[in-house]
Amino acid sequence: MTAVRLKWLKWLGFAAYNQRQAESSLIQMLLADYDPDVRPVLNHTSSVSVHLMFTPVRIDDLDLRGEDLKLTGWLGMTWTDEMFQWQPRNESGVRYLLLSHKDYWVPPITVLNSLKGLFASHDQTHSSKVSVRWDGTSHYAISDNFAISCDVNIHYFPFDHQTCDVTFLSWYHPMTQMVLTSEAKDIDMRHYEEDGEWRLLSTGVTVSPHNISLHPFHADDVTFSRVCFTFSVLRRPRYYMINVLLPCLLLCVLVLINFFLPPDSGEKVSLGITVLLAFTVFQLLIAEVIPTSASETPLLAVYLICIMAMSTLSVIMSVCVLNLHHRTVYSHPPPWLRHLVLHYLARAMYMQISHVTGKIQPVREWKEKEQSSTPNLTTSVSPARRNSANDTKIT
Repeated sequence: MTAVRLKWLKWLGFAAYNQRQAESSLIQMLLADYDPDVRPVLNHTSSVSVHLMFTPVRIDDLDLRGEDLKLTGWLGMTWTDEMFQWQPRNESGVRYLLLSHKDYWVPPITVLNSLKGLFASHDQTHSSKVSVRWDGTSHYAISDNFAISCDVNIHYFPFDHQTCDVTFLSWYHPMTQMVLTSEAKDIDMRHYEEDGEWRLLSTGVTVSPHNISLHPFHADDVTFSRVCFTFSVLRRPRYYMINVLLPCLLLCVLVLINFFLPPDSGEKVSLGITVLLAFTVFQLLIAEVIPTSASETPLLAVYLICIMAMSTLSVIMSVCVLNLHHRTVYSHPPPWLRHLVLHYLARAMYMQISHVTGKIQPVREWKEKEQSSTPNLTTSVSPARRNSANDTKIT
């Protein structure tokens, strides 16, 4: 039994050794006259058709202020190499080969709206291998942290949704030499991990030509092939609802309560100023999120500005109320102000003032009338003082 096992292991080792030798010999034979810088077509007038497939893994960050999207994903490319083919029956049954992307022709594809400025397929930091089948069908996949520019819309912040595109372009070869295609209508989301802040709504794939008038490698206007992968995401507003919206609503209640606070408490102005400072802090928090070059203003920022204006008006009215409350008998408001408040503003507020007469007397006449109606305390008290003095003497 042991001898049979040893023979079996020797046979497996010999078969594996022969397989490696066959693959090594086949690679050396195929790469002997192979140029990785030349398009893999037998007829130079033919174009290479490259099928693209983008698989996102997760959204790392969507910065509204910087207007950029960072995500991790895979870019898969499939094409047919007419210069790299063999028959498996003549090569010990070898059907697949793994080659380095430096030794094999790889489609030169760039990310058109990338913030890094790197070519997606020619980045030397990737160590992916190219899988080549015996009929020339080649598969190449790279993973990267893509940083792309994204036009954001912050009008309904924090209940906003954003749409961003990852656009791939055939940079060196125009459409007459290389064509980018994508058979899928939606992006492959099987490996996508949900983000805590953004929820993915929909995806899409668009294939269209792209004209470049001033290309560094072509003198005339050239049309290139372009594939655009679109993401539509919706923000999860729970964080901003708890930390911004709910406190703002509570502060609005404090602005209303300030009008019910008695003037004698001495806290009307201080409460109004405290609420105004709190709104200023929330306004600064919103300003740190929105981009400085935004064409639209968030409705939340407009709401905070309006509430700050109302809070400022509340402080001004509190100061006026305290000023009127602490006036003495000799510092009554002027007749025109009394007439404005007691006649017009009272009617506008549906308040009934029972003691208001049709004619308001000037302050001087009112003071003279008040002094004439005041009893003479000196005359009434003097006899009592005399009697008390006489009683003291008799005693």
